Amino acid sequence: MCKMHLRRKGKPESLEVLRPFVDGSGRTPPNQEEAAEKLGVPVATLRTWLWRLRQRYREALRMEVASTVSDPDDVDQELHYLYQILTT
Repeated sequence: MCKMHLRRKGKPESLEVLRPFVDGSGRTPPNQEEAAEKLGVPVATLRTWLWRLRQRYREALRMEVASTVSDPDDVDQELHYLYQILTT
């Protein structure tokens, strides 16, 4: 489930529940059981959604970074640098 996918499906409230699990904002996400209950789904479904959301986020970030470098071989280095900046 990506942001656009959830909005297209008419479930922006789901995005708000899932966002703390992937946005890196430092907010503590609710535990998975609470989030699943809010969304009315089994915990296993929530975990699948989170896995897919994180996967799509990684792909989107990689594509965005790739569009900013002249050499495709520099993407991993740029991602590593971005990670360092965001975690210090």
